[in-house]
Amino acid sequence: MEYKNTKTGFILMTDCKISGTNWVQIDKAERVGQAPAPAPEVEVVEQPAETPAPAVEHQQEPKVPEVSEDIAGFDGVTRNQIMQELDAQGIKYDPKAKKQVLYDLMMSQGE
Repeated sequence: MEYKNTKTGFILMTDCKISGTNWVQIDKAERVGQAPAPAPEVEVVEQPAETPAPAVEHQQEPKVPEVSEDIAGFDGVTRNQIMQELDAQGIKYDPKAKKQVLYDLMMSQGE
């Protein structure tokens, strides 16, 4: 059986019976000489023209405050690397200690 949706024009071929307000069964005799269903009307919506983005002036990069070598060294090394260095120097430390404590211990032993 063939059914046509009167709202969309979609044609469905199925062995099941279709019911609904927009579905009608198409007879085979009716289908032979029938013109194709008109396409649904499409509403064209005009969008406002986009304004071009203003030219970006060359901005200076924000100045990064200088970092002391101690802080830069602290960020550039991992906790495991600090513990490895302390082991290599034979310095005793608490393995549960925080990175900052281990780093301070390593730096104080190097002085």
